Amino acid sequence: MKSTVKLAVISVLLLAYTVPCFSQSTSTPNAAPAKDGPLPSVDEIAAKSAKGSGGKEAWAKLSTLVMTGTMEIPAAGLTGKIEVYSKGPNKTLRIVTLADGQFVKSITPL
Repeated sequence: MKSTVKLAVISVLLLAYTVPCFSQSTSTPNAAPAKDGPLPSVDEIAAKSAKGSGGKEAWAKLSTLVMTGTMEIPAAGLTGKIEVYSKGPNKTLRIVTLADGQFVKSITPL
């Protein structure tokens, strides 16, 4: 008798836990339909981007570039910042500050 009651209780518990496990409905999201027609080429996208940011002539006048950002390495529990300074035509300085250390690398051609 006890084994029958145990089996019934286990069956009810299993049934209770499996009821919410049904798959989701297959209704489509309310998104805009994709445009039909060919996609733009890479060259067209690059040209449009260059035009939107001042044109190739404006980019050609630049001789320096400064980039800063933050970085995170979750597996090691580390966070830090990175700075990159570039001076045309071929000099680069990269500074990475991570944890308690600072790593500096200067890249210039030989």
